[in-house]
Amino acid sequence: KNGAGKFSTDLVYFGTVAGDSASPAGKIHRLRTGNGSPEGWQMSTLVNVAEPVSAAPSVSMDEKGSLWIYFGTGRLFNHDDITQTTPMTFYGIREPETDGVRNWDTVFSQDLFNSNGISVNQGTCEEGKLSYDCIGILQTDESSNSTRDWTWLTRSLDQASGWKHAFSAAGERVLGQAGVLGGSVVFTSYIPSQEICAARGTSRLWSLYYKTGTSYFWPSLERPGGDFPTFIELG
Repeated sequence: KNGAGKFSTDLVYFGTVAGDSASPAGKIHRLRTGNGSPEGWQMSTLVNVAEPVSAAPSVSMDEKGSLWIYFGTGRLFNHDDITQTTPMTFYGIREPETDGVRNWDTVFSQDLFNSNGISVNQGTCEEGKLSYDCIGILQTDESSNSTRDWTWLTRSLDQASGWKHAFSAAGERVLGQAGVLGGSVVFTSYIPSQEICAARGTSRLWSLYYKTGTSYFWPSLERPGGDFPTFIELG
């Protein structure tokens, strides 16, 4: 910004870490400063995910002007944290609005779209000619599989407060900030080794479409075949 607005900060998002490895807890808060003095600042809760948030959230804006907040959960402060049993998650949350105006309400985790049950594949698209109108979408739940399309997926997210993607690997967690670029949310996850003499563990590189928490219809990660990947192993 120019003039008086230069170097101003109107809004800050930050996570908290609470509980322990057996009973983790955490929230994402927002601090509205209005670029004014501290006595006028207002703090509120964006979401209580009941999981520790030790990495900074990332914020982006979509083509409609809505704010999106992206963050993963997990902690690794000491040896006891290695054996966490609660599955950790990555979140993409749209700041709540009323008639296009942000209302600063709290989002509830149960109202987020679960992107774990969605897989994206080539569908009827020709190789090298991928597009949203021919891509394949499969929705899987505990009892059935349903064939969907990209329009259904985006409409479902329009009706939700955002999305969440739980990690399937035991002990997987996010310890660093995500990058948002080209419509992709890119981040790494870490799985510490359970062996006391093995210091490194393993990691994964994730790339999720910023509005759905799934693969994009033109995948950004190398695709050996089959469903479009949401992550690749880094070793």
